[in-house]
Amino acid sequence: MPTTTAAASSSHPTLPPAAPAAARAVFGLLTRLKVGTLDVQLPDGAQRRFAGSDGAEPRAAIRLNDWRVCGAALKSGDIGFAEAFIDGGWTSPDLTALLKLFIANREAVEAVVYGSWWGSLLHRMRCSTATRARAAARTSTPTTTSATRSTACGSTRR
Repeated sequence: MPTTTAAASSSHPTLPPAAPAAARAVFGLLTRLKVGTLDVQLPDGAQRRFAGSDGAEPRAAIRLNDWRVCGAALKSGDIGFAEAFIDGGWTSPDLTALLKLFIANREAVEAVVYGSWWGSLLHRMRCSTATRARAAARTSTPTTTSATRSTACGSTRR
């Protein structure tokens, strides 16, 4: 499998032509790693390595099973990244090491982990619209059950 190394000083690593814009944005941000090394296996099996200037610990790996994880992380930050994990969008042989790497590089990957400003704004707008729609539905139809269901924007009553 071909491996490409992207040092913190390089611009954007080479990605397959089928990679979405969100993946290009995320991989551009990963080139900003200052500490440690991250090995990424792409959905097609190709490998990419992102190394900070020290190239030492922490050392972590992630396998992207599909590209949706990149869009989820940009749109919803850490929640989107976690939901993509739950949905099987990515795996890691050592989740603790991956989290340590992200913590050590918090400033470098903050836009991915916590969402970009436009992704955060879009998420808030969606939640606000959904909340208003649920509130309107509750006032127009009587509630027949007290069950609560969890959503990405919070809990709502059905």
